[in-house]
Amino acid sequence: MEKFAEEHALYLRAKDAAIKAAKQKIAESPGEWYPCGFASVKISPARGKFVQLLKQLEIGYTDTFNGGYVISDPAQLHTQWMDAKLAGARAFAEVLRSSGIKAYPESMID
Repeated sequence: MEKFAEEHALYLRAKDAAIKAAKQKIAESPGEWYPCGFASVKISPARGKFVQLLKQLEIGYTDTFNGGYVISDPAQLHTQWMDAKLAGARAFAEVLRSSGIKAYPESMID
């Protein structure tokens, strides 16, 4: 894991930001659940040490159809509210982009 120490620290910062953003969104509208859906972060191109770390930790998957590497629901909170999941995905992607990784949030209504 020493090989990926910087990347692991980045992942932990991004995950922490995702959790905080999703929890804040939920706190702003407690009991909200609509729209129900999904959110993820796509890293494209799917290469580099950060993606290697994710693969080693078995976090995410390669999008074989559209390309890139996908991390589903990076905040991993127990909610179906797409807006909360998307807030987490946006925060996660923002941390990655600030470190030079091309990442962007995606969402899909259920």
